[in-house]
Amino acid sequence: MALILPLVQSLADPSIKPRHWDEIIEMTKEQIPYDDETFLLKDLLAAPLLKHNDDILDIAESAVKQLKLEATLNGEISLFWEECELEVKGYKNVEACMLGGNIQDIQEKLEEHIMALNQMNAMRYVTPLKSIVLEKITSLSETADIIEKWLKV
Repeated sequence: MALILPLVQSLADPSIKPRHWDEIIEMTKEQIPYDDETFLLKDLLAAPLLKHNDDILDIAESAVKQLKLEATLNGEISLFWEECELEVKGYKNVEACMLGGNIQDIQEKLEEHIMALNQMNAMRYVTPLKSIVLEKITSLSETADIIEKWLKV
């Protein structure tokens, strides 16, 4: 019982998502009704969890780290760019030809977030979020390139 309790506790963590349960089900070859309202501890204990102890603990650890990556991705990075505004000003008789506001701060944030996303992309825990991370890297890199070109003109 002393061996199974830490395992059960790690599986009770809110970071464990259906994709993690699916990995455990595939590994144990035991149907675990994790999403059923009648899911009980005995259902979990019926699966050969101890046989796969290290792998299941690794899945649980990955889940925690993926949740942190997801929080950074959806929180700090995505929220910033949803609220960020780029000011385009007119100059003399031309309507839109100058970037206004604090463009330097925007460029610094772009660089900072691109670097953070590249670090995320190199992590082994990024797999379920990899397509989103790559999409954001592309989007922010293109934005940085466009701003840089606009400033040169």
